[in-house]
Amino acid sequence: MNNNPYKFDNPSSSEEEQAISAAIQYVDFEDIISIEKLKGGLVNNSYLVSTTNYSIPRNLLLQKINNTIFKDIKLLMKNIDYVLNHIEKKLISTDIKGKKIVFPQIIKTLSFKKNFISLPSGYWRAFTFISNSSTLDNSLSIDQAFVVGETIALMHQILNDIPVNSISTAINNFHNTSFYLNQYNTFKEKCYIENSSVQKRVQNLDQFIDRYKIKVFDYHRICGQGLLTQQVIHGDLKINNILFDCNLQESISIIDFDTTQPGFLINDISDSLRSICNILGEETTDLESVDFNLNLFQSFIKGYSVFAKDIINEFDLIYLPHSIANITFELGLRFLTDFINDNNYFQVSYPEQNLYRAEVQFKLLSSILQKENSIHSFLQEEL
Repeated sequence: MNNNPYKFDNPSSSEEEQAISAAIQYVDFEDIISIEKLKGGLVNNSYLVSTTNYSIPRNLLLQKINNTIFKDIKLLMKNIDYVLNHIEKKLISTDIKGKKIVFPQIIKTLSFKKNFISLPSGYWRAFTFISNSSTLDNSLSIDQAFVVGETIALMHQILNDIPVNSISTAINNFHNTSFYLNQYNTFKEKCYIENSSVQKRVQNLDQFIDRYKIKVFDYHRICGQGLLTQQVIHGDLKINNILFDCNLQESISIIDFDTTQPGFLINDISDSLRSICNILGEETTDLESVDFNLNLFQSFIKGYSVFAKDIINEFDLIYLPHSIANITFELGLRFLTDFINDNNYFQVSYPEQNLYRAEVQFKLLSSILQKENSIHSFLQEEL
């Protein structure tokens, strides 16, 4: 191993020791070149392990799983293993129209060939690292939005024939906005904020939530009518879970399948559009400039239609605008709930980050509601 193999922002002996002890479950110690902590994850801690071993992928994505959120690690990894193996097999027989795409695969431990390992420091796993790839946090071009739509539709087509009873629920009440609304109300009753300006910001969002919540109940009723397409979905299709090639021209992979489980197809589409069409991204503090970009929306839908016209039904198209608004509201609600509950779920780098994130989503929602008719009209024309 070289003299300076670790690249941590704030290195500590315990963090280094944890990463090393986990990495050597997957690759021999003498084969490790470096371990670099990666930025960007809101839930799990991720590390790039570079090795000299050609008998395994040279680069591994090592992750410490957040078992506060994912209670049943065995079930979680069983889901991911099933889905990624299905994708790998199905890609061979699917007409991908010349598109270059690769998905991560789980790397088993050296001993006992397990798909995760329990150590004193927590639960760990490893995936193949998609080399020569890049991520975008925001500011997609029209062409990039199109290829992202293609990639997501291709994945949905591949997942479409998985029996929904083959996949377990990884997170109970995930994308159940009524549940998140009840959770928010519970924490709101216990919340006390000393800072008057922060208190005012929270109150403004609370008033917005109170005005919008009737639409949540409407959407919940729609979901219960059996009209919308249900299948195995990804569950978290924000833009930084889409990998591009080094030239940022083609989307070549989708990562982070922790939330894969049975769900409504339009929830996946909506979550991706919520992320892609907000060109300032989730972390901006320039709230006045937050906007839902219709040009990116239209380009994504055109790309999506290349692969998925046969799996989306007429009711999905009717209610997709409602779904985009609902899932944006849901994420804003989750960010705000986490803020008033001391930031226990999403990782933060400063105390008010989840409050800013909530404000961004609710401002984005206002833009979506203003453009709902345009969204609906385009869907009817294109799909």
